[in-house]
Amino acid sequence: MFGNLGLPELILIFIVALLVFGPEKLPEVARTIGKTIRGFRKEMAGVRKTIEDEIGDITEDLDDINENIILAGDLVETSENEKKDENNGLTKENNNIEEKVIDGGKQTNQRNE
Repeated sequence: MFGNLGLPELILIFIVALLVFGPEKLPEVARTIGKTIRGFRKEMAGVRKTIEDEIGDITEDLDDINENIILAGDLVETSENEKKDENNGLTKENNNIEEKVIDGGKQTNQRNE
């Protein structure tokens, strides 16, 4: 609680406080300081909880965004695959038409000969 303060430093602080406030007021001052420290700790715990709650909310929002990005990526990939399939189908259809035209031309040439 007192950080790097050792026993000699605490004794020195106690002696100075005893000289400044006197033996009658020292318990009252100590009680007031204790209440102040408790109140400060309570407020800091509240602030800490609020910050942790907000971080939790932000984390949930980021997780939702990440899921949406993944879904969007899947949709783009599916759309690209559908376009490829559609293009392959058109290419096959185009090849069939070309073959029919070529075959039709051959048949016409054979008739003319």
